[in-house]
Amino acid sequence: MEFLAVLISLIFVLAALGLVVGAIYGSVRMARGCEGGWRKAALLPVIALGLVVANIVVGIAIDPTSHNLWPFEIVMVSAAGVVWLGLLRLLRNGAAPSPTAHTTTVPPAAPAPPRRRRRHSS
Repeated sequence: MEFLAVLISLIFVLAALGLVVGAIYGSVRMARGCEGGWRKAALLPVIALGLVVANIVVGIAIDPTSHNLWPFEIVMVSAAGVVWLGLLRLLRNGAAPSPTAHTTTVPPAAPAPPRRRRRHSS
């Protein structure tokens, strides 16, 4: 039974770490491929994570017992950041479709070669 408890704890820690790394990596990668407002929106998870970490550091400096569950705070913000990046990706793909995605005009057909008349031999 002890092995199962350790395994479940390990899975939780790896999932939490994956969320944090995924939020940071996904945010930076998406920001590198975007311009303008999309870039700013893609960087919001990193900014939010930085603000939460700064809040934790200041809170612990003032009262060492104020943020006893700080890992959960970081994981919650990271999870929200991953969800935000997913929604942002969906919105961005919907806002900028490929040029050939919804083409309604038919390209002009190539002119047909002239027909040759057959000579009938009688």
